[in-house]
Parts: sequence; C-alpha cells; structure tokens
Amino acid sequence: MLNTAEIIAIVIGLINFIALCIVAWQTWLTRKSVQLSQSTVKESQRSKELANLPRAFVMLEVRCNLEGWKKDLEYLVSHQKEIERMINQSDSAITFPSDYWRGKLDRMISKSLYDVIPEWLREMLISGAQYYADCMLYKETLCAASDDKSRRILLFRGMVERANHGLAAINEMLDYMSDILPRWYLQAPASLKDEEFFR
Repeated sequence: MLNTAEIIAIVIGLINFIALCIVAWQTWLTRKSVQLSQSTVKESQRSKELANLPRAFVMLEVRCNLEGWKKDLEYLVSHQKEIERMINQSDSAITFPSDYWRGKLDRMISKSLYDVIPEWLREMLISGAQYYADCMLYKETLCAASDDKSRRILLFRGMVERANHGLAAINEMLDYMSDILPRWYLQAPASLKDEEFFR
C-alpha cells in the first residue's frame, strides 16, 4: 500500500510529465507558426514584386546590365596572372582589352530604364552598379600609377579582391531574378513578333 508521500510524488510526477508534454506541444505549434508566417511573408513579398513589375522585358534589361558587369569582373579575375605579368613587364600604364574594359559612359544605367522600373528593382540595379564601380575605380588609379610596379601590383590585387566580392553579389542578384523570371520565359523562342500570333 502506498503512503501519502509516495502518492503525492506520483501525482507531482504526472503533473510534471503533462506540463512537459504541453510545453513540447506549444514549442511545436510555435515553430509551425513561425514557418507559416515566414512563408506568408515570402509569398506576400513575391506577389508585391510581381504586381509592381511593369513588363518582363524590363527585368531582361536589368539582367543584361548585371550580366555585362559580371562579364567584366569575370574577365578581371580569370586573367589575373596574365595582367600581373603585363604590369611587371610594362613601364607605362596598362591598357586593358577594349572588348572588356570600356569607358564609363557605356556602363552607365539608362535613365529611361531607371524611371520605369519598380523601386525594389531600382535598388538592385543601383547596387549592382555600385559593386561594379567599387572595383573599376581602382582601374583609374592603376593606370595613373605607371612609375611604381609593386604599387600597381598591389592596386591590381585590390581590384581582383573587389571583383570577387562584386561577382558574389551580382550572382546572388541574378539568382534572385531567375526565381522571379521562370526559365520557360527566359528561353522561349522569339522568331516571330507577338502581333503575328493574333487573328
């Protein structure tokens, strides 16, 4: 026969077990609620972005800008050793290949494009331009520093470091845009004008 103390201990144990189960259940519900709210926020953001999107061609224009900057930065990174060799061998400022290193004007953002895109896309475009410019500003200093090869090498390595940083950011932007613009749209054939499909 159980005495009073043992009965109380068993009751307290049962109460503690039930309380533990309730806490575990509440934790599970809270986790589910957080996941649901995150999903809802994400869907709401995506819906808002799509609603603010004037036309898909605008996204393609922004994408072309980002891919142009990416191409220039990739060239810089992939030809690092070759350019360092050129710097070591040359006493004058380095002239980069014109196909990849163009002047400021043809890398600027079109104002007519900027004016028609939604605000969130403007921020993305300006951010991409900032990453690009952050690297390219080194080019001016590097080309001016023709008398000190070791300084020019250091400047160039700074460019490459910034190029890698910019590439990571621009790739992230392009990935984000790929989620918004489906692959079937990006890869759709365009042999006929839209009007040619109408009766």
